This record gives sequence, structure tokens and C-alpha cells, in this order.
Amino acid sequence: MKIKEPNEIIQWSYDFIQSFYLNNSETQTDTERMYAHYLAPFAEKYYSPLNPFLIFGGADISHLMKKDVWLLRDGLIPLSFFFKDAPLDLMDGQRKFLVHKDFWFLIPPEWQKSVLFYDMIPSTFFGNGIVPEKMVLTGIANDTLADIDEFVQAITDLAAAFTEKEIKSMQIIAYFPNKRADLWGKWQDENIFKYAKLIFKNLKLDIEFPEWDILQSSMDYQNTLYYEINSGAIVKDTSVQQMFLSRGAGLLKKKNETTSFKMIKKHQISLYHNVEIYEFDFKNSLPYENPLKDDLMPYFKKIIEKGTAPRVLSEGWEKWYGTYIKKYYKARKII
Repeated sequence: MKIKEPNEIIQWSYDFIQSFYLNNSETQTDTERMYAHYLAPFAEKYYSPLNPFLIFGGADISHLMKKDVWLLRDGLIPLSFFFKDAPLDLMDGQRKFLVHKDFWFLIPPEWQKSVLFYDMIPSTFFGNGIVPEKMVLTGIANDTLADIDEFVQAITDLAAAFTEKEIKSMQIIAYFPNKRADLWGKWQDENIFKYAKLIFKNLKLDIEFPEWDILQSSMDYQNTLYYEINSGAIVKDTSVQQMFLSRGAGLLKKKNETTSFKMIKKHQISLYHNVEIYEFDFKNSLPYENPLKDDLMPYFKKIIEKGTAPRVLSEGWEKWYGTYIKKYYKARKII
């Protein structure tokens, strides 16, 4: 089988964000402009022996032929397109693709033998009486991919993990880089104040909002809870989380999870965190269902390919992602 041109395979799966809101520049590539605004700093590269790869980053997908193991950092939407359109030549019986365990349901039958799952495990989990001295609260505060309802739920869950007294005892640092409020609307910064109000209301008023450079400058985040509000629509494994975990930060203790995963390996990524590798019991789980089979998909793709006015594209996005793919994801996330 001839491998398709990389851009033919997944080009428009990230164009729906990239092409419709970025200003043209003679000195930057489309990918650089995309990183510089929407995904930065969460999608920046980081090193790991498991070869982290971001499909949405626009890299030549034929690059995946060069190594036998790849950790795919992408989230729901890029993975949906990848497993639908990627050339089967990538499955040579030896090559393994590691996908975040939240997305087990995106793997079609023909890919299941080539896919394992991963999760990042810190040396420390907080909650259930274990209280950090410091909390770093971050994520993508944007109406399009991190809607206000999801943000409220994430903050509510965080507040419920600790008592009011415990929260007051913490130093809380919040970092939410300003992004566009609507990917296909006019250029404007997201109104971070509406998100800040929710943080103040559910946590406390005494919260610091430092610049990214200040956060990067500290090399010691031991006894610190890292809490990232990220729906995982575009990027799941973020370089920001990697930075904090590698410097000693911990995560919130997880709820009981499905037993369909079996841990088979563990790789140390830093002095303070590991990546666990799992097999998944596909035979005793829900059958695969193509997340792109929805009736709105042809309409959505047509909008993108023809470069329809932003107002119409935003409407199409809302119909497809807002009402369909989110519900699909939530319904199948836990089994």
C-alpha cells in the first residue's frame, strides 16, 4: 500500500483551528503560528525515551515510520482522525502506539493490536487528608474548547477534595494564558475575569497570578499540587504538566477506575514521575463505534474545505463538537 501524503491524511483535522483565525506571516509557518497562540505553552515539545509525538502539531506523519514506539500526546479530535485515516503501513506488527488511557474507545479493531495505553504517575498524590503546601492551577480557559460548564465542574471537584481550612492553608497560584474567546470570531482576549471569579468563589480570594516565565524559573515544586483544567479535546499530554511533575509536583488522587486496564510496564521519566503502560481488555468492553460517523460530519468537513465565513463555521463547530462529540466522549469515558 502506498502511504498517502501526510498533509492529505490529517491536514484538515487541525485546519479547523489553524486556518480560520491565524494572521498570515511571512516569517512563521502555520504550525509555528498555531503554537504561538492557541496551544502555547501546553503543546511545546519535551523529551522522553517513549518518543512523544503530537499529530496536531503538523509534523510529517511519515516520520512515524522511523521508530518502533510512539507516545501520542493528542486528545480526542486529532486521534479520531488519525485512526480513521492513517495508513495501515504503520502497523508492521512491531510498532506500538501509546494512547492516553482516557481514549481507549477511539481504537478501531484493526489497530487494537498495535496500541497500548499510558498515564503519567507522579510520586505523590494529594487528597484524602494529604494536603499540599502549594497548588498550581492552570489549563486552557477558552469558551470553544474549555466551556464554562466544564470549568465550573473541574473547580467544584477540586474544592470538594479538600476542606475549607485545608484550602486556606495552601498557597494557590493560577496560570491561564489569554486566548481568543471564539476561534472564529473577532480578535479579542478571553475574558479571564469570569474564570477568575469562579476560582475565587470556590477556593479563596488570596490567589497569585504570575507570568509563565516566573513559573518556569522555579526548579522545585515538591509538596505542590498540579491541577490542570483540560478537556483533552486537542492535547492530552501537555508539556506544562511534564514540567511540573518533573520538578516534584503531584496530582489529585484519582477515583476508582475501570479494571479493564492491566499495567505491563513502567518507565521513569524524571526523578519524580513515571509513565505507566497498559494493555486494555477490548474483548470485554463496549464495541468500537466510529466517532466520526455522525450525520453532521460531511457538513462540517464541507465548511472547512470551502473556507466558509467564520460565522457559519462557528455554528457548524457548535453543532458537531458542542452537541455530539462531547456527549459521545462523556458517555464512553467510563465503563
